[in-house]
Amino acid sequence: MEDSQVLRKIKNIDSLISQETVDIENLRKLLESKWEEIKVLESTIQEKVENLESLQKSQHAYEEILLKEADRAIAEQNTIKNRINSRRERRKQLEIPYKKK
Repeated sequence: MEDSQVLRKIKNIDSLISQETVDIENLRKLLESKWEEIKVLESTIQEKVENLESLQKSQHAYEEILLKEADRAIAEQNTIKNRINSRRERRKQLEIPYKKK
């Protein structure tokens, strides 16, 4: 093999190595970029999970308030029914006829 052929082959090999080095560097940069995107996505997901947990706590507290309010309304309704029944009983005992309006 001649010296010029050997030199050409060496240059070709050197060129291929240079191109591979550039390709590897580009892949490294792409990987770093994707890794940063993953970190941002993880942060966003964590934020959304925390927001969801907060909403669930708020919803639970609101449901508790509604249940207490419903219990209070039922108790008030029962008190009114008891008063009406007591008045009916007193009228029966006094033999006063009940007038419907």
